[in-house]
Amino acid sequence: MSDTIQTGAIARDADGTSPVWVRLIPRVIGAWILAGALFKLLAGTPAHLPEVVRDLSPLGLQVTYQLVIAIEFVLVVLAFFRPRWAWFWLAGCLAVFVAILASQIAAGKTNCGCFGANFSPNPWVMLAIDGALLGLLLASRPWSQLPRGGAHLVVLLVLGSVLAALPFVYSREATIPSRTTGTAGGSDQVPVQKRNAYVVLDVESMVGQSVDATPFASAIDVFTELPLDGVWVVYRHTCQHCEEHLRLMAERELGNRMIGLVRLVEKIDDDQNRIVYTLPTGPHVLHAEMPDTVEYVIQTPAELLVEGGMIVDAKEGVDPSGGF
Repeated sequence: MSDTIQTGAIARDADGTSPVWVRLIPRVIGAWILAGALFKLLAGTPAHLPEVVRDLSPLGLQVTYQLVIAIEFVLVVLAFFRPRWAWFWLAGCLAVFVAILASQIAAGKTNCGCFGANFSPNPWVMLAIDGALLGLLLASRPWSQLPRGGAHLVVLLVLGSVLAALPFVYSREATIPSRTTGTAGGSDQVPVQKRNAYVVLDVESMVGQSVDATPFASAIDVFTELPLDGVWVVYRHTCQHCEEHLRLMAERELGNRMIGLVRLVEKIDDDQNRIVYTLPTGPHVLHAEMPDTVEYVIQTPAELLVEGGMIVDAKEGVDPSGGF
């Protein structure tokens, strides 16, 4: 009997009402969410958002990305300082993660390089972690086991507000370095960019614009390096879908229209991870490259239909057998 009492005392916190492991679980989940939020803030890009979020959000990729990070930071504050309040929202967050990962696995989603070769989370590993955390949280019965109280509301409000504002104050979104920017000595060196900088190339928002008003014009002389009437194809060397799409184009595009191939150069590109080798060829094909000084947030292959120097249609994630 005395052994049982001693064991129970060891397993409970000082207030004698809640087992240590029950209090620990929300904080472990908070640490896990914090790791994800910090990765997004310091090294990730909007490409890491789930596809359903990217497609459904009306706010645009960048604002949606910042808002997601802000929400995760607020959840972390609650998880550490008011777990009795946080458990429901933590469970909901993990449940959403699990549902999205399960749908990705069911659809056979893998890293095809469409968002760059650096974008390679394993959905099975993430599902195992999120599912295990969700199961442990629910098994701990936090609605009855977690103690009430915690940090003062003023502390929560101040800390939560500061962290929620962080992704809007610190942003790694950048602009494409201009090809004409030089130093005082007249060299063609590009200016120094933010660390891990990225650029969102939302080609669908470019419809109706002149080619020289698009972000591509910052790095490419669009009037000489790309056709003003025809199709621009944006691709990566590391993209499996790009390889399939361009291989089919090489068979079908025999000179009936002009083709502009725009390669997104990445710092990680080498002979080992290169997939794209077969490209359309001939006098009707023009080539251009975007510099590797930033990371490009766009689902490749993407196509832009150009008529008279105007973008008249555009889409990302073109099906290998589709396109304009």
